[in-house]
Amino acid sequence: MARRALELGQDDAVALCTAGYALAYVVGEVEQGAVCLDRAVALNPNLSIALGISGWVKLWLGDLDSAIDLQARAMRLSPRDPEAFWMESATAFAHLCAGRYAEGSLWADRSLSHKADQLPSLAFSAAADAHLGHLERARKTIARLLELEPGMRITIVKSLGPFRCAEHFARFAEGLRKAGLPE
Repeated sequence: MARRALELGQDDAVALCTAGYALAYVVGEVEQGAVCLDRAVALNPNLSIALGISGWVKLWLGDLDSAIDLQARAMRLSPRDPEAFWMESATAFAHLCAGRYAEGSLWADRSLSHKADQLPSLAFSAAADAHLGHLERARKTIARLLELEPGMRITIVKSLGPFRCAEHFARFAEGLRKAGLPE
């Protein structure tokens, strides 16, 4: 379906955005999805959903600064977006992956202030806080995550996103281990 959308919507930013997301996240063709999303953003640089999704895809590819920039642009264009917690969550993860743990924790907290039960932001918050040495806070966050999703494990977290940069995921997993998430 995504490939068909690409055939029919080569000049439609929304079609390219949704096809790019499907290719990157659902099919696992992250690089091809990124190409579609880049084209969607080029066609309509004010389409906040394309910017936000493109930011996640850049994050999976390991392009952290681009991911942060795209999320910032999306949030500026749609400051009252009810889905802004996803943009904030991606920003938190990008900072965490870059080793900027204080910024990661701050952005995860922002995301959680909009949606307190958002599992990725809980995980990003716990990992960043653990890296910062705030182990009590990190463990409480992991307890909340496990309350919401009792079967969550580090191996499951890895399967939740098509991460291309092993170093970034390793930093995240190390923080989760320190915070007490089981393997």
